[in-house]
Amino acid sequence: MQLTEGQFDNNCPFSEAPLALSVLTTGISIILSFVSILGNILIILAVALDPNKNLRTPFNWLIVNLAAADLIAGVITDPLSASIHFKLCLGKKITGAEVNVLNMSYFISCTASSLSIASLTVERYLAVRKPTTYRNKITNKRIVFTVAVIWLISLTLPNTYFEVGYILYSFVFANASVVLAIPVTCLT
Repeated sequence: MQLTEGQFDNNCPFSEAPLALSVLTTGISIILSFVSILGNILIILAVALDPNKNLRTPFNWLIVNLAAADLIAGVITDPLSASIHFKLCLGKKITGAEVNVLNMSYFISCTASSLSIASLTVERYLAVRKPTTYRNKITNKRIVFTVAVIWLISLTLPNTYFEVGYILYSFVFANASVVLAIPVTCLT
């Protein structure tokens, strides 16, 4: 069976989540938001405020980048998710703009997180497998370039969501994440 564009446009207009699910999801999103914000700010501050600058290593800069991506999820994605699910609890309509902002913030932060984890894996692999050349090859300057590329990809790639729609983009995104997870698992 060949998939056509029309098959990806079904938004299930007459189906709604049960009230209990919306209440539970609202609560979980609020809790995750607080935990995510607090934990990721602590990680960023630990590296930024280190008095001896011992924590300013290439590995830790990638950890800070991962924390920044997760902080975006805690500041934007989780509260917006809680807001949308709370509106569902009240029986209010959700606008397309709210859904688009939620999806884009989710895709941006998840793309940045996935690429940061992949970069961490490559960095650790090189540190273990090539310790003699590691310090010359993995410099803070190269890590800053890597972080810039991660965010460039993370901010541009999710824009295809507007072209192909949520279901197709989610399908490709989920499969790409699985494909990315295989080498990460093998290298760690």
